[in-house]
Formats: sequence, structure tokens, C-alpha cells
Amino acid sequence: METLLIATDFSKAANHAAIYAAHLSNQLEAKHLILYHSYELLPTTADIPESIALSDGRLHERSLDLLDELKREFIQTLDPHTKITLVANSLNMEQGINNLAVEHGVNLVVIGLSGKNTWEKLLVGSSTKSLLKNCHLPLLVVPVNAAFQPIDKIVLGCDLEDVAETIPIEKLKYLIGKLNAQLLVVHVDHKEEEHFDADMIREQYDFYDLFEDFNASIHYIDNRNIDKGILSYTENHQAQMIIVIAKKHSFIERITKESISKKLAAKTRVPLLIIR
Repeated sequence: METLLIATDFSKAANHAAIYAAHLSNQLEAKHLILYHSYELLPTTADIPESIALSDGRLHERSLDLLDELKREFIQTLDPHTKITLVANSLNMEQGINNLAVEHGVNLVVIGLSGKNTWEKLLVGSSTKSLLKNCHLPLLVVPVNAAFQPIDKIVLGCDLEDVAETIPIEKLKYLIGKLNAQLLVVHVDHKEEEHFDADMIREQYDFYDLFEDFNASIHYIDNRNIDKGILSYTENHQAQMIIVIAKKHSFIERITKESISKKLAAKTRVPLLIIR
């Protein structure tokens, strides 16, 4: 994996995600890290006179200074040959990330979130929902309480629906290969009888054809709540990352509409990687 883009607003959570990503970049053997900050210019009004409002130049300079401070927090953990690029501009976050992705060939975007109801904020915040919808790169969301551990187990939530058409198998092969991690594929439902109908059996065959290189198998979890089933399985098997595929009626869409448990959101310490 050549290039990681780390977006930060200089909050504790975002900077923690940046440090996590720096450690992860070593395992991924990344050659280039981009630290990115999107700032907004305050309009000059009667309440905020021109003498107080920061100019684009001053905001840009201040943002680069803060990015440099963040870089110094983790630079000693990196391979000395890793290139680090600092970028700050006044574009909205989504546009700024997409522009940098094209310019630098970004392979992975990393963001961090903090506070109570972390996953709810991720899924209902307008700017992040827009990023989830329109960012076509793998997006890694790092909770503020996620301490980095080398990734050797990854849980993939799979709905076993149209797997041949919807699973980005090449992206998964590339990522799993880079991490040299074990892939644990999990299907959560509460309808055991459907495991044996013709459609489900066909999907299972398609699954095994796609995943034969991984020597993977499906682990069936009986739970009415997909989110709870995946998080519980991840914790029980001490996996260090969850992957979900962003597609219609997927896990990520379901919990966008159906609010995830506050207790589970507060407990999870595992980064979530969203791939489309």
C-alpha cells in the first residue's frame, strides 16, 4: 500500500487516529503519508470585523504549523524513508480528500472520532455521511480508545447477498496480503432456516469461489442485531479490525438508519474499515 491520507481537525481523536495510522503504515509498508487539514474561512461581518477574522494566508500558515507539530509526534515511529506531505486548504473535507486522492494516488483514508456515541456521530453527522457516500477509497475510522496492535485478525461482516457482484475481492486480497492477517468472515442473522434454501446455498458457493485463496469459512452468528453480533464476535475472537462492504442494504446502511446501541458504541475499541 503506497499512500495513506490522514485527515485531522486537530482534535484529540483525530490526532490519535493520525498516530494510529502512522503505526499501521509500517505494517502496510506505506511509502507516503499525507496529513490533511480542511479549514473554513470566517466571513467578515459586523460581528467579526476584518481585523479579527483570519485571512486565508494566516489560516493556511497556522494549519501547516499544527500539522508539523502532529508529524513530530509520530515521525520517530516511521521508516526513515517514508515520505510525509502536509496539506491544508479551505476546501470542504470531502472535496479536499477526493482531490488529493486523484493527485497522489491515495490507497487509504483515515479519520478519527471521539466523544460519547462515537459510532452514532460517525453515521449521522452530515459531513461524514457525505464522505461515506462519495469517497470511493477504503475509509478507516479509528475510535479514540483504539490502541494500535499489529493486525493479525480481521472480521469481515458479510450479508451473503449478491456476493459475486458486490464484494471487491481484489481490494480485499491486496489489503489482507499486505497485513498478512487472518480473515474471519461473519454472517449474522436470526433465520437459520434460510441457510438451506436454494438462493442462500448458491451464495455460499459463490462465497467459497471468491475466498478460496484465503482458506476462509463462514461463521454464522445468531443475533437479531447485525451490529451487536459483529462487535461481539470481534471481541470474543480478539480481532483488531472490522471490515464492512458499503453497498445497498449493507451493515453500514442499516445502522445509519437504525441507531446503534450507545453501550456498544462506547465499548468498541476496534477500527472500522469501510470498502466499496
